[in-house]
Amino acid sequence: MKLPLLFLFLVYVLTLSLANIKTVRNSQHLKSLFNDVSSFSLFNSAESGLCLPVLGLGTGLYGINNEPYGTYPECGSEPRGDPPVPPPPGCGPNTQKAVYTWLSKAGGLRLDCANSYYNQRSVARGIEQSGIDRSQIFILSKVGPTFPLGFNETIQQTLDILQELQTTWIDLLLVH
Repeated sequence: MKLPLLFLFLVYVLTLSLANIKTVRNSQHLKSLFNDVSSFSLFNSAESGLCLPVLGLGTGLYGINNEPYGTYPECGSEPRGDPPVPPPPGCGPNTQKAVYTWLSKAGGLRLDCANSYYNQRSVARGIEQSGIDRSQIFILSKVGPTFPLGFNETIQQTLDILQELQTTWIDLLLVH
């Protein structure tokens, strides 16, 4: 008997919480908080005054660890391997469209990429399609974890990332 009462109580509390979240989300106060904190400064960066935008678009694949390759229609993979294994239809264009939409329609300025996502050429096409100047976009990318992380291998991964993203610099490079 106590379990159903506890369940009803939790449903009631959750309902109140969701109502409050909806009210708060629509308030001007919350909107001003988001506008005031759009980025923060990075200390000890190679470039003085570099700021990391708070919100970014993650370009990783959905379900990569839980579902078979190509299960999700919005996946972002491109052909890979030797010989290349083609991804399911529509994979590359969906990443390109997401990047374009994030940059040109939503006003986002940070992209979170990785060479292990196998979609950085699509990210580059999305950047180009958006028409946003590269200097206005904060690109974060990662080396590893499915690639060797020795000194020479890491340098090579970095060069590959630069080539795939069609850029001469990465704002923040992480070990994945």
